[in-house]
Amino acid sequence: MKATVYFVVPSSGEIWGSTFLRGLQMCEVAKRHLGEHYDFQIIGMPMLRNRALGLANIPMQYLWAATRPSGAIYIVMKQCIEGLSSTAAEMLQSRARGVIFDYVDADMSRILMRGADIHLCASYAQYSYISERLNNNGVELMLHNYDARFEVLPAKTAGTLGTVYLGAIRNTYIPPNLREKVDIFEGSSYEDMNIQIDSIGGYNFHYCVRPPTVTRNQVIFKPFTKGATAAVCGANVLVNKETHDAVQLLGDDYPYLVDTLDDVLITEKFAAAEAGVGGADWQRAISVMAELAFQLSPEQAALKLHKILKPMSE
Repeated sequence: MKATVYFVVPSSGEIWGSTFLRGLQMCEVAKRHLGEHYDFQIIGMPMLRNRALGLANIPMQYLWAATRPSGAIYIVMKQCIEGLSSTAAEMLQSRARGVIFDYVDADMSRILMRGADIHLCASYAQYSYISERLNNNGVELMLHNYDARFEVLPAKTAGTLGTVYLGAIRNTYIPPNLREKVDIFEGSSYEDMNIQIDSIGGYNFHYCVRPPTVTRNQVIFKPFTKGATAAVCGANVLVNKETHDAVQLLGDDYPYLVDTLDDVLITEKFAAAEAGVGGADWQRAISVMAELAFQLSPEQAALKLHKILKPMSE
């Protein structure tokens, strides 16, 4: 008999991008590739309306946890982890065959990590942090996959340089002299990205420079999702070494990797890409991105998920 695996998402219908990619979309990918082994389903969870006070929906959440189908495996999305009381998490764990917390880029300083059998990390940086904190007990790595909606786009790898930045502008730094050369597609939800997908295929260079995260008392590790998007689009990236996982995934000799967050260095790397489209360094970088696209494909994520789920389902 196949084990039932639930991807736990908010019952409210308010879906974050991470919930869409690692929950709704991954559920469909897993059905295609692992359906003979597991019965994958989506299940809604009542969120705490006010997490700071921890009051509003607690009784409803307790009831929800106490009445979930027993003997199933639950993969709890980051969005739900941040709106789940530790008591409800432990109640769910007592009924489940296994509970997996998928943290993505959650603020680890605010999460007790109680109630999970597997702590799933979406980046090398997060995996290193949680492994040390938990002495490698129950910690797994499943790198954040790219968005499968981009697979239909034709790659634009030749001709002149076309540069785009995808995401909230507060999460990047663009030197003043380059701002007119970088098109901005700012969107915070998967619905926003849905609107912009067709336009993104025309760019062969993705701007991914990220300033160090400076947030008071927060512990956040960002998966290299912008690099994943560029990879599936067949594009190269301009990125700095401070960006989480950039060096691990691209190698420290990637042609358009910036050592530090410096206007001169960023401009030099940008100019090298602008002058070298189609050249030796460009093609070498494209080969790296092609390998990255394979590594971060939803299908590879599904195979990794199978390795994690198999011991729980036996």
